[in-house]
Amino acid sequence: MYFRHTATTDRAVDQAVDAVYALAGLELVDRSKANSDALLRRPTAAALAYTLADEAIDAEDPEEFARSAAARLAEAAAIDAIRENWYAAQKNARADRRPELIAGTIEDTRHMFDKAVEDLTSAVEKLDGRQPMSTDPLRSTSTATTTLEALIAARQALGTLSKFASLTRTEPHDQRPAGLATLLRVIAIDGVVQEAATIGTPDDKRTVNEEELEVTRAVRRLAEDYLRDRDNTVARIAAGHYPGVTLRLNTAEELEAVRGTIGQAIQPKWVSGGEAAQHGENLDARRAKLKADGRAARARAARGR
Repeated sequence: MYFRHTATTDRAVDQAVDAVYALAGLELVDRSKANSDALLRRPTAAALAYTLADEAIDAEDPEEFARSAAARLAEAAAIDAIRENWYAAQKNARADRRPELIAGTIEDTRHMFDKAVEDLTSAVEKLDGRQPMSTDPLRSTSTATTTLEALIAARQALGTLSKFASLTRTEPHDQRPAGLATLLRVIAIDGVVQEAATIGTPDDKRTVNEEELEVTRAVRRLAEDYLRDRDNTVARIAAGHYPGVTLRLNTAEELEAVRGTIGQAIQPKWVSGGEAAQHGENLDARRAKLKADGRAARARAARGR
């Protein structure tokens, strides 16, 4: 598998950020470890007390010794208090900073994502359209060398895209929404219409608005395909196999919109018989308007000639 989503912890998301920057030959500056080490190397109050007791044996000025010892012990006690809460404080600080960090990562490296999509799209054109990543170079209608090069390019592109996908944390074995949680960062969906389904009607007759569901059906098919074979499914997205679905690097707001769109595509809206009739009337009206708009456009074009 070349399209691997690996972020199931916050730490894994941070590692994905580092990996994405590394693609560009950049290193994200993070001084937290060095600064943390410098702080926590300071002696504990208990260790300092022993040191001070040893120094007290030879100290010549009691008042000066007392002032110095008190100041050093106060600092050690403060660091002890910090040390008790340091792990939780660092975790919370990183959590607060992470959305800003991811947003910056997307802004800085979007061009690399777009390049990977371009490379994948170009490579898939030279492979089997049904199962691009399963193409056998020796059985290709093109030359084996050309097909092999396309496969290698597609694999590299999928690996790159998976690093961007891992900028989003998911729970292990997360099947929400519809198993596409690991794709939310890297896909766009345009044109979903929620299925209107009549309550108490046989499955083959329940849908009221079938004509509007091309993209909705494509999203459902995408979910089924992705569950079985991630590599081929992502490659088919690049090839335009799923109407309305494209590869796009999403901001946090866009990601949440995609999540909602998928939920709308998967879950029908159940309506009563009366509501179904009203929906059918609305659909007929929209269809008639589209036809009228088309006739008007053709008439304007004819007058222009």
